[in-house]
Amino acid sequence: MMKPNPGIYRLACERLGVEPSDCLFIGDGGSGELTGATSVGMDAVLIRAPGDTENGDREDWQGIRISSVEEILSLVE
Repeated sequence: MMKPNPGIYRLACERLGVEPSDCLFIGDGGSGELTGATSVGMDAVLIRAPGDTENGDREDWQGIRISSVEEILSLVE
């Protein structure tokens, strides 16, 4: 299995002993990973370095975007 197959997200939750709705998935948007995470009920956030405008194979994400790991704290408090 690989992203964005819903099974990989469900398997991660199963192994962690949590529900998808209790998870925050953070990624760079490659391979449809953010859409895959939301398809199973996870919240998802796109992380990009400041000034990163290169899209490559990344999905067109309309959700929350952050540019540093420190910003994650404000999303989980």
